[in-house]
Amino acid sequence: MKATKQIRGSGLSVALVLLMTAVLVDAADIGNSNANWYNLKQLAPGDDIRIVLNDAKAYEAKFQSVSADAIVVRQRSGEHTFNRERVLRVSAKGQSHRLRNAALGTALGAGLGFAASGNLGEEVAVFEPTHGSAPKYAALDPPIVNPVAMILAAAMPLDHVGEGAKSQRVWEAVAKVVREGKVRTYDMMRLSGGPRVIQQGAASTRQMADAILAGLE
Repeated sequence: MKATKQIRGSGLSVALVLLMTAVLVDAADIGNSNANWYNLKQLAPGDDIRIVLNDAKAYEAKFQSVSADAIVVRQRSGEHTFNRERVLRVSAKGQSHRLRNAALGTALGAGLGFAASGNLGEEVAVFEPTHGSAPKYAALDPPIVNPVAMILAAAMPLDHVGEGAKSQRVWEAVAKVVREGKVRTYDMMRLSGGPRVIQQGAASTRQMADAILAGLE
């Protein structure tokens, strides 16, 4: 059997993207992931990266260094430092053996509704949400489960096959919805799952998915 490597993305316990600012933390009540930030130490100075901030702005740059609180990169305009709390996501271009789609920043460490994962083999890669199928919610109408992990799991293979720009659109659409905080599933509101969460103001699975799709248009 050929070896496989498991990666965790999304964050936002990727806990992905996402993945943010105080606005995002208030909206999604998500914490920090020291483990995912530490993964940046696998990069080497000069590695080409794409860094996405929690305001959805993205930059192509060369990695320089990382500390506990910030990442330093070099662009044509010179050297720039981005504080950790501003960073949503870092992708290493052409360096999948070291880092692939690390979802970073305060958005990381979120609940399983945000956690996507990948298993990379020499010939095959499989991407999926980290969480299970939540059978106890299967009969609820409308469905209430957070679809973000599934959506990010669908974006990760795009990066894997070199379609980074398409993947980026998905990540940024998710970041926009979470940052705005207008559409939130029950887990983002810290509610206990059940049939009453919709009446308590939580978005359904479809409403959350539709909001993210609208961000892609």
